[in-house]
Amino acid sequence: MNTSPAGTYSLEDITVLVINYRTLDLTERCIVSLRLHYPQVRLLVSDNGSGDESTAYIRSLGEVDPHTRALLHPRNLHHGPALHRAIQEAGTSLAFSLDSDCQVLQGGFLERMLLTFEDPGVYAVGRLAHMNRFGYELDGKQPGSLEYVHPAAMLLDCQKYAHLKP
Repeated sequence: MNTSPAGTYSLEDITVLVINYRTLDLTERCIVSLRLHYPQVRLLVSDNGSGDESTAYIRSLGEVDPHTRALLHPRNLHHGPALHRAIQEAGTSLAFSLDSDCQVLQGGFLERMLLTFEDPGVYAVGRLAHMNRFGYELDGKQPGSLEYVHPAAMLLDCQKYAHLKP
């Protein structure tokens, strides 16, 4: 794992994480759009036990792209646990989670997000959201709600993440 001090991170310190579950068309569109703007960033695509044509696609990615690895789960772990496992497998200081139904429309955003890590107190960068005690996203802060950085497009420090409470 790279251990760059805060403020000196680069794209080489990032692994992009995409979780797939039976969404070949969305996952393929996501990855193609990412590669258009970030052709050499590390990519870890996790198949969540799909057992369909998307699994074969993900398996083949590592064969044609040296910057891509596949993580194939035999069963559906569900999105959160699969993302947690991918973060553990990232192998870089930072991980950028990108939902498979997202498209990258322009480059430069990862570099801007990296600048935020100049503050050593930052563990993640992305959209701040709120959820209730059952894990459902709320429309704004409410009594008893929990703040979190939404993982649809989130850059996080893997070491700091490993020390957070579940």
